[in-house]
Amino acid sequence: MASHAEKPLILISSCLLGMATRYDGRSKPSPVILSELGSYVSWLPVCPEADSGMGTPRPPMRVIRQVDGSIGLVRPADGFDPAPMLRAWIERTLPALLSRRPDAAILKARSPSCGLRTVAVLDAKRPGATFPGDGLFAAALRQAAPELPIFDENDLATPEQCQQFLQQLTQR
Repeated sequence: MASHAEKPLILISSCLLGMATRYDGRSKPSPVILSELGSYVSWLPVCPEADSGMGTPRPPMRVIRQVDGSIGLVRPADGFDPAPMLRAWIERTLPALLSRRPDAAILKARSPSCGLRTVAVLDAKRPGATFPGDGLFAAALRQAAPELPIFDENDLATPEQCQQFLQQLTQR
């Protein structure tokens, strides 16, 4: 937890702050998160997809569990797997992000990189079947920092949820 002299540092998906980093070149700001938390925390924005060099805009992609059980990505438009690019960025960047000692993370729901329990993961063994899972960055973040409180935007959709979040931060 940050000292009382400084604001808590929150790792956050860039698009939730209003940055145009989404696959479609747009942003998806969260007015509730911005208005309820903005003056009480410091932001550490990240967009694994844009920051890893995939560009903005970029073709949509999906998370897929391969036949061998491994988790990858696929761009339905052309079948390309951008997972190696994203994993290389995560391997290079995650230690530096965690060295900043964030107090919590708020990630974009349903994102193939940042989704937390909300990503529709395709199952290669059962074409057409999906199951809920994490995006690649969210999964890596959970594994690298199991003690870090990680939320998605849906967990903080109301002013009351944001106030509870702030209370949890001050109790850590």
